[in-house]
Amino acid sequence: MTLIQVQVRARELCQRQIDAGRMSVKLLSAKTRLLESHCSNWLHGRRGASIRSMSRILDVLDLELQILPKSTASAEDPERECSKKVVW
Repeated sequence: MTLIQVQVRARELCQRQIDAGRMSVKLLSAKTRLLESHCSNWLHGRRGASIRSMSRILDVLDLELQILPKSTASAEDPERECSKKVVW
C-alpha cells in the first residue's frame, strides 16, 4: 500500500465517521492539533497531508501504520508474505 493509498483510505474512514455524526472537521482539527482549514482541504482531497499530519490523523482514527521492508519471501514462505500486507 502506498502512502497515497493510506491517505485515501484514512480520508474515507474519516468521512464515514463524519457521516455517522461521530466526528466533524472541527473535532478532527482539535484532536489532531491541525488547522481546521488544513483538515477540510485534506478531507475534500484538495491537498495531501504530511507524514506528521497523517500520523496524527491515524492516531485519532485509532489506527497504526507499520512500514516494513519489501517482501523477499518466496513461494515456500507464504506466511512471511502475508505479514507484509496492510489490512484495514
